[in-house]
Amino acid sequence: MYSILVEPPRTAWDLNWRMLSIPVRVHPMFWILTLLLGYREEDPFQFTLMFAGVVFVSIIVHEFGHALSHRKFGDRNPSVVLYHMGGLCIPGGHALSHWQRIQTLLWGPGAGFVLGGIAYGLRWLLFERLQMSNLYLLVLLYDLIWVNVSWGIVNLMPVFPLDGGQITREFIHWKKSRLGDRVAFGISMWTAIVLAVGFLGWHFYKRGEDARGLMVPIFFGILAYNSYRLRKQVIMYGDLGGGDEGPR
Repeated sequence: MYSILVEPPRTAWDLNWRMLSIPVRVHPMFWILTLLLGYREEDPFQFTLMFAGVVFVSIIVHEFGHALSHRKFGDRNPSVVLYHMGGLCIPGGHALSHWQRIQTLLWGPGAGFVLGGIAYGLRWLLFERLQMSNLYLLVLLYDLIWVNVSWGIVNLMPVFPLDGGQITREFIHWKKSRLGDRVAFGISMWTAIVLAVGFLGWHFYKRGEDARGLMVPIFFGILAYNSYRLRKQVIMYGDLGGGDEGPR
């Protein structure tokens, strides 16, 4: 049931290091999916590599927003994993209150918004005020703005296991515990359905020919089905208990 939240198995091709004393692991599927998402036949391949680099940096910043917030609340052993679903901040087992969990969840997209804001400020300074004409730098800054702002907004939608869905669930258990997971996953399911249909309609309205444009509605369709299964299990067996942070 919670397989979408499980840390992917280790491989011989993982990248591993520590940053700010926090373990970081990058699964090879992260690079494969990111390069596929960024590839455009009509663009120079350097743009694809730049996009992959932007996604890598952006997810690291996002997950460290979560991890450093965990550390602030006394968790000394958080870790970060990048994989095909994006990123995971894995808590070290230190118990947090509902309000502390909500804060740790907010700091992921919050860190991304800060990075996107810095990129926007640099683009304005370099290309509007100083009139620079470096195409590669312009594309790099545009990608940083788009990835961090757009994904941050989407990630705050009340769809589980995105940050917004987990925040909604935490708030319901905190303030409206009698409603429980049945309502939390119901909100997640219907929101995901609306987003899947909306993005699908937008794709065809724009007459998108790139099949990758269907990945977003498919993604939300999968999350809608996942929330449906979770809600069904809750109705049958009761609330699932506390969960940790999922993909961002």
